[in-house]
Parts: sequence; structure tokens; C-alpha cells
Amino acid sequence: MTRQQLNRYRHIFTLLPFDLVPGFVLMTGLSLVLFFISRYSYLLFHSLVELFSIIVAVMMFVVAWNTYNFSRNHFLMYLGCGYLWIALLALLHTLMYKGMNVFPEAIGANPATQFWIAERYLEALLLVSAPVFLTRSLNRRYAMLILSAVTFVLIVAILGGRFPDAYLERTGLTPFKVYSEYIIITMMVSAGLFLFHRRTLLSPRIYRIMLAGIILSIGVDLAFTFYVSVYDFSNLVGHLLQLYSFWLIYEAIIHTTLHHPFTVMARDANTYHAIPQATVLLDHEGRLRQANKAACLELGLGEDELVGQDCHSLLHPLYLSRESCPLCRALLAGEELPPTELKLDNERGWRKFTLSLVDIGEGGKGMVQVSNNINRRKRAEAELEATLHNLDRKVAQRTHELHSKIVELEQARDHLVASEKMASLGRLVAGFAHEINTPIGIAVGAASQLQDAANEIKLMLASEEVEEEELEEVLDIITEGTELTLSNLRRAAELVQRFKRSSIDRTSEEVRHFRVRELIEDVLVTLHNSLKKTQVKILIECPEELRIISVPGLLEQVLVNLIQNSLIHGFDNGSASGEIRISCSTRDSFHLVYQDNGKGMSPETLDHLFEPFSTTKRGSGSGLGMYISYNLVHRHHGTLYCESEFGHGVWFALDLPIGTMVDLEKAAMQN
Repeated sequence: MTRQQLNRYRHIFTLLPFDLVPGFVLMTGLSLVLFFISRYSYLLFHSLVELFSIIVAVMMFVVAWNTYNFSRNHFLMYLGCGYLWIALLALLHTLMYKGMNVFPEAIGANPATQFWIAERYLEALLLVSAPVFLTRSLNRRYAMLILSAVTFVLIVAILGGRFPDAYLERTGLTPFKVYSEYIIITMMVSAGLFLFHRRTLLSPRIYRIMLAGIILSIGVDLAFTFYVSVYDFSNLVGHLLQLYSFWLIYEAIIHTTLHHPFTVMARDANTYHAIPQATVLLDHEGRLRQANKAACLELGLGEDELVGQDCHSLLHPLYLSRESCPLCRALLAGEELPPTELKLDNERGWRKFTLSLVDIGEGGKGMVQVSNNINRRKRAEAELEATLHNLDRKVAQRTHELHSKIVELEQARDHLVASEKMASLGRLVAGFAHEINTPIGIAVGAASQLQDAANEIKLMLASEEVEEEELEEVLDIITEGTELTLSNLRRAAELVQRFKRSSIDRTSEEVRHFRVRELIEDVLVTLHNSLKKTQVKILIECPEELRIISVPGLLEQVLVNLIQNSLIHGFDNGSASGEIRISCSTRDSFHLVYQDNGKGMSPETLDHLFEPFSTTKRGSGSGLGMYISYNLVHRHHGTLYCESEFGHGVWFALDLPIGTMVDLEKAAMQN
């Protein structure tokens, strides 16, 4: 058995009227007492039974009339109005009953029987027409006026002798009376069928009690179709059944209205109509049992037209089947539904639904469905989405423009970097030219001296006056000049080699296997022209055998920038004495420490050290040196870090990942 079936059976079980058991026991006891009274005095029995019915009928009217303002139950109000006039006819029937002698001019049992038939006709007519007011409003004053007029006509007809005879002393019941009972039975059956057809519009408890009362009323009329004497057994049974019938009507109207005033079907309850959202009360099968004014306005139908209809076809999205509709699934399972947004159709738009479980009386459970029109919010969301889309498009456009600007700036930066590199290379060339000029000049001077010595030997040979001492003197000059020329040319060749190696490295980012100390010495050679004019000493702490696979141009560029910055800013263009220390080591990576004991930097200068165009001495450089160094190091996955205090020099730490032979082979293949 599925969970939904269990919920349905549990729902049915809770609707069984077990609370009627005490009343049924009481009525059974009362019936036994009345039965024994009938053995003593049937007239007393009849009077007590009718008096009970009259009191119950009057109470129905009084309670229904006075609770109508808050119950607004047209169905029960109509029954209350009708049973007041039924009570009047029952009173006249009791007073004119044979043997009462209240009205001596009323002879025999016929008048009392006529009033009984009139009472039964009026009750049958009342029960047949009452279900109409489950879906229609009632003007109770008009109802009282019409029912009073019908009752007055019946009374006048009976007292005026214009009502057909119902009982004859010698023959008993007349055909009119018997046929009338069958007609009344037919009307009662019709009332039961009509009530069954509209059972969904009633509280289950009221429906079952009313149906039971109608069935007992049919039994009353059947019992009164074949008695001969007004004191015989069938008459007694009919009155006892009437006793039970009125008690059930009492339970349906008075007890329910007094003890459960907020669970009866209040068609126009003010609390529902005060809710601005469309609110309906549904049973577990999804049928409408109540609808407030907001729901009526939204659907364009009156409440009378809505009650009893299927909620899915009216209030739920029609493009969803019942099985796929979350609202219908929750209704069938008897479970509450959190706020759920659904689109009904293109015309009605979006609604936000909630389902809340409520008690509809006598253990019955229903669902209050509230639908909130969220079209305005959805339009705002759509507008917001469109705005965001346009914003995204504009952001994309601005991003593209910004990207173009960034590309332009990067190109400008690359141009500046290239210009700085070329300027640095120009300074290197200028220094190199000055450095190489000395050995070449010496070599040229020595070569000139050799030429003079050679000419002198030629003159000696031409004059054939060659003295040994003079010849030896000239040969010594030639030997000295030759040695001087060769040594200076070798020095020039070495300078050219170092310059070539350094310039190639600094203009490329080629990965190769190199000796670190040799690279540092090459840098110092290229900067010799600047260094020799200063009182700054450079100390190198690097093993001769230290070799790494990396980008030598990167390391040279950083070292040149660091040394030049130290000379310019730390030692006032080399006018101050000091010391620069360069130390290298390797573990997991290549680690270089550069420090000087110059002037150092202020915190503000240190914060902007690696920014482009940052310099403290305008005209002494472009301010791109450290920016280029920093970017070169990071582009090759290294780090460059600086610490400094004003008056205590600078300290730089450079870390570079050490390449492998695979990296070297890959670089060679690319080259």
C-alpha cells in the first residue's frame, strides 16, 4: 500500500462521526423511556415526542439566525428558517391530536393528520431546496417571508376545510394521505441525491448527519403509510424515527454551529475576503470549497460558480498534467508546499503558490492555497536581466577597449624597455670603446716604433755600415715592441670576446649552461670604465666551479642595474668610498645575494622601487632599470626581493629555478 493510499484511508477514518456515539446512546435511552410511557399513555408519549421535535426545531432557528453574522452559512440559515415554520405546524398537529381536546371543535384525528401531512410536505420541500444555497446567497428576510406565506396558506386551507382529508375514523388513512407519504418519500430521496451530488460543498460531518436524517425521515413516512389507528404500533415507530431524525438535524445545525463555528462552510467569511491574494480552500481531491473575492476577481467568476469545481483546471498551469503539477501532487499526498513559482500561461503570467494544511472540522483536513501575482516582479527581473545583459555587453566592449589600451601600453612599455636596453647597450659600447682604446693605442704605438726600427735597419744595410752594438740595440727595441704589441692585442681580443659574450646574452633570453663567476667577471669588465673612476670595491664570493642552466642575459641585466644603481644612488656617482659584495650559492634553486654599504633607501623609495619610471635622481636614468629587472626575474619564475634602511645600504636577494638538461635541449631545438 502506497503512502498516498494510507493518507487517504487515514483521512476517511478521521471523518467517521464517532462523537455521535454518546448522543446515540442518550437517544436510545430516551426512546426506551418514551416507549414505556406509551404503554402507560400514548397521548403523553405523542405529546413528549412532538414537544421534543418542536423545541429542537425552534432551537435550530434561534441559533442559526443569531450565529449567521459570523458563520455566513446560507445552507444552515435556510434550514433554520424552514424548521421554525415546521415547528409551528408540528405544534398545531400536537394540539389537535385526537384526545388532546385543546380545540373542541376539531373532531377526530383528521385535522391533526392534515397538519402532519402539511408539516412533512414543508420539510420535504425544505430539504430538497436547501442544497441550492450551498452555492447561492440567501436573503434570510425574504426566505422567512416566503416560508411564512406558505405556512399560512397551509394553515388556512386546513382550518377552512379546503385541505384534502387525510384520516377517516372508520377507514383510517385516506388515499391522499398514503400517496402524499409516497410523494414525500420521493422528495426525500431526491433531497438525498441532490445533497449527495453537492456533498463536496459541505463539511463531511454535516453531510453525513444530514443524509442520515433524510434517510430516517424516509423511514418516518414509510411507517405512516399503513397505520389504521393513531395509537397503533406503526404510528409509535414513526414518531420514534422522527425523534432520531430531528436529533440528527439538531446535531447538523445547532451542535455544529455552536461547537464548531469556524469549521462550517462560511461562504462569505470576512477573513477570507480581506486577503488581497487569491485564496481558496481545497479538499484532498483538489475541489474548491471556498474562494475569496480576490480569487473570484482573478478568475472572473462568482463564488457560487467556483465552489465545487476542480482547482487544477482553473488555478494551475494547464500545460502541466496532474501527475507533473507540484500543487496537485502535494494535495494528493496531503503535504504542505513551500512557496513555488509557476507560469500559468502567456495571458495570466506568473503566480507564487503556497499550500497550507488546515483543519476543516471533525478531524477533516483541507488545504488553503494562496496564489500571489508576481508578474510585476517577474517583469522587473526581466528588465534587470536585460539591463545586466546590456551591462555585460558594455563591460565586454569596455574590456575589449581596455585590452586594446593595455596592448598599446604593453607595446609602449616594450618599446621603452627596448629603448632602455639599447641605451644600456649604448653605455656598454661607450665603455667598451673607451676600454679597448687603451690596449689598441699601445699596440699601435708599439707597431709604429717597430716600423721605425725596421727602417733604421734598412738604412744600415743600405750604407753597409752595420755595427753590432747598434744592430743589437735596434733588435732589442723590436723585441720589446713586439711583446708590447702582442700583449695589448691579446688584451683587446679578450675584451672583445667578453663584450661579445655579454652583449649577446643581454640582448637575448637564451637558456644555456654557463659558469656564474665568469658571467659576473664579464659584467665587471664591461663596467670597468665606470668602476675605475670610483673608490668602490667589488667583492665576489662565488665558487669557480659553480655552473647552472639558466638565462645568463637575465642575470647580467640584473647585475648591471644593481651595480649602476649602487654607484649612482648609494655612492653619489662613485665619489664616496664603499664596498659591494656579491655572493652566490645553489641548493634547490640558484641564490644570489647583492649588498652594498652605501646610503640606502628611505621607506617611501623602497615601496616604489620596482615601479616604472621610479627614480630619485632625474636626469641620471630612465627609472626603468629595477622595473625591467623585476619583470625579467618574475617572467622566468624567480623572485627579486630588497631590504634597505636609510644610511645602512641595500640588500637584494635573487632566486632563480635551476634548469635541467631537458630544458637546455628544448631551448637548443627551439633555437
